[in-house]
This record gives sequence, structure tokens and C-alpha cells, in this order.
Amino acid sequence: MFTSRQREIIDASIKLIARGGIQEVTMKHLSIEVGISEPALYRHFKSKHDIMAGVIESFRYHNKMVPENVNDFDVDSLEKLKLAVDTVLRKFSDNPEISGVFFSEEIFHNDAQLTAQMSELLEEYRGFFLGLIDSGIRDGSLRVDIKKEDISLIIIGVVRLLVVRWRLSGYSFNLVEAGNGIFERTIKVIFQK
Repeated sequence: MFTSRQREIIDASIKLIARGGIQEVTMKHLSIEVGISEPALYRHFKSKHDIMAGVIESFRYHNKMVPENVNDFDVDSLEKLKLAVDTVLRKFSDNPEISGVFFSEEIFHNDAQLTAQMSELLEEYRGFFLGLIDSGIRDGSLRVDIKKEDISLIIIGVVRLLVVRWRLSGYSFNLVEAGNGIFERTIKVIFQK
């Protein structure tokens, strides 16, 4: 997918965005962060736009790992939903910089192509959860009187808000434990029959 140097440039871009926003991603700052000259960056990416497209594409790659991890388990849909949330939270917990970019899709709003790419990625993410929820409704582990679109918004909204709170707190609490606890309580209150 990406060369090791391209991966390094993408990772550096994510760190710069997490530290100071999209305006921090300049060829000058990237060259310093990666330790190569500005002209050398252009051998790996033609433009800053291509680097940002690479950032989004790297998120897509990581998102595909969530279904692979979840579908390996022979459990009901509710348990798969729990595993999916846990996997997402662990990904952010292990890579805090990603959370600063993934849930800041507005950073791409000045570029229609990047906005469309990010929108497509978020739709894939939502689609995966909708599939699990649909299975849960069919297998009886989730209520049938709540629309699956509403359930997906609740789950994604809770994850997003929790991750933002975690980031703003300076990563001061265990994201995975907090998220799993909230999700467990949410299931009891809202989703189960």
C-alpha cells in the first residue's frame, strides 16, 4: 500500500495535525519531523493534498482491521458490537494522535476531494456498525423497536464524545475501560429487550 517512507510521512502528518491542527502540516514542518529535505518529500508524495489523501487512506486500512478482528469470533451480534467498540477504542488508545485527526473531519473541509474521501470513510465505518446492528435485530439480541440507524448514531456518538473528552483531558483516563463500561450500561438501558 505505502512504502515505509510514505508511511513515515503520513505518521508525521498525523502527529503534526494532532499537535497543532492542519495548518501545522507544511512541507517544511514535515521535512523537519521526518528528517529529510523538502525536495525529498516530493519524491514520495506530489503534494500536501496527496499526503492528506494518504492520511485518510491509512485510516481506511486501519478501519478494515475492525471487521476482520470482530468477525473472527463465533458470538452473537451484541457481543460482536461490544468487540467492535472495544477494538476501536483500543486502536485510539494505542495511537492517540489518530483520534485527533479521525474525529476532526472538518480539517479537510477546504478540499472537496478530501471531504468526499473522509465522508466515504465515515460511511464505511457507519455501514459496518449498521450491519452488526441489523444482525442483532435479526438474531434477537437487540430490540426491534429502535431503528438501526438510531442505534448506530448512539454508538458512534458515544464513542466520538468519549474520545474527544479523553483527548481534552490529556489522555488522563483509561479510554478502553471507560468506553466498555459506558457501552455496557448503554446496552442495558437502551438496546436490550
